[in-house]
Amino acid sequence: MTARRRVSPVLWFALAAGVFLALLIGAAVYAVPKPSPTTQTIGVEDLGAKWPLTFERGELACLGQAITIKDLASNITYALNGAADGAAREFGWSDVRPVWKDAPTSMGIPKLDISPLIDRGLSLCR
Repeated sequence: MTARRRVSPVLWFALAAGVFLALLIGAAVYAVPKPSPTTQTIGVEDLGAKWPLTFERGELACLGQAITIKDLASNITYALNGAADGAAREFGWSDVRPVWKDAPTSMGIPKLDISPLIDRGLSLCR
C-alpha cells in the first residue's frame, strides 16, 4: 500500500488564485470592444477613369492596417490589401477580384491600378 502525499493548502490557494486570474484576464479581453474602422466615402467622381472597381461609389475603411471598401449599392465589403485578406474570414469580407476592373489594354497589366484606393485607405489609419 502506498502512502498518499498531502498537498499543502498554500499550493491549493496558489493554484486557485492562478485559475481565477486567468479567467479574469480572459473575461476582460473578451469584453473589450473591437475598434471601429475609420471610413471615407469615395467614388468614380474622385478618381475618374482611374476608378478601379465595377461599382461607382463605396465606403473606404481602415481597421488596424486592413483596408476595405464597401459597395454602397450592394452593401458588400471587399478586402483591398493583404491585411484585409488575412482578416476577411473573421469579418465576412469578400475578395475584391470579381469587382476589380480589367485594364483597357493588354500590355501585361491585367487589372487597373488599385493602389490609389489602398493609399487613401492607409491614410485613414493614421
